[in-house]
Amino acid sequence: GDPVENLHRLAGAYTGYVGAHPRLWGVVFEHRMPQGETPQWYIEKVQRLLGLVEAAIAPLFRPGDEAARHHEARVLWASMHGIVTLDIAGKGGIGESAQALANSLIGNYVAGLRARGEA
Repeated sequence: GDPVENLHRLAGAYTGYVGAHPRLWGVVFEHRMPQGETPQWYIEKVQRLLGLVEAAIAPLFRPGDEAARHHEARVLWASMHGIVTLDIAGKGGIGESAQALANSLIGNYVAGLRARGEA
């Protein structure tokens, strides 16, 4: 499918979940494991989430560009994480919804990836 459409669906699901379960979402990202050990099951869940982002942007990359696709998926996710973190903490202070910011991020980011692919 279309990367923008797919990313909008993922962003909508992400912001929707965070909006519906802010405390649970906060616990997931604020909890620190003893001695910094992250359980393998958690790592696998995060990798599956990032795999969804990678799949959404895959049409923007040529075969053999897996490392770039891997990297860009993480940049997008980290950006979304920042948006929802600021929103949920009430510290965005910019007067726009997390979804509006996500839509702008997605449109501009995909446009940049497309332009870079054409160069």
